Amino acid sequence: MQDVWENSTENILQKFKEFQSKTLEIPEFTDIQIRIAAEYTLDENFLNLLQKNDILTLKDNKILIELPSMEMPLNLFDFIEVIQDKGFVPILAHPERYLGFHQNEGIYCKLKSAGCLFQVSLLSLSEYYNREVQNTALWLIRNNLIDFIGTDVHRVYQIEVLEEMLQKFGLIELIKPLIKNNRLLL
Repeated sequence: MQDVWENSTENILQKFKEFQSKTLEIPEFTDIQIRIAAEYTLDENFLNLLQKNDILTLKDNKILIELPSMEMPLNLFDFIEVIQDKGFVPILAHPERYLGFHQNEGIYCKLKSAGCLFQVSLLSLSEYYNREVQNTALWLIRNNLIDFIGTDVHRVYQIEVLEEMLQKFGLIELIKPLIKNNRLLL
């Protein structure tokens, strides 16, 4: 995200190498495959990176994107088209958290029709953000609009929220197909 998280591909790859060197010393990590990718905010900086093909994809040609300020930019469909013209497939991270979409559920179908895939955040299935986000996440899943699932965990206490949520709400069966889809990104 421009002017917030100015991570370069070079910087991300360097940190990944440092991480790998440390985990190689831990026997429990030897059988775990870890890939590197980035989440890109749709802003001018992203367009510059896209033009230079300076993109860390999830797999092959799949790019994880998010919207700035949790709202739909006026030129969202232009961004989607530019991404696709460069040969990439956009995966919109946490579509359930864009409050501007909640009043217009049809936008989800328009984005899907435009070729955008969706990744729901596991935390959104609880009331971690709020009940409206939770209801939207469940609605998206139940209407088969979600393709993948991610944790979006940034802090240790969020893992505790996830553990409690999965037990309390019994959502394992609902998300099993999404977890299976995640294998397509390996």
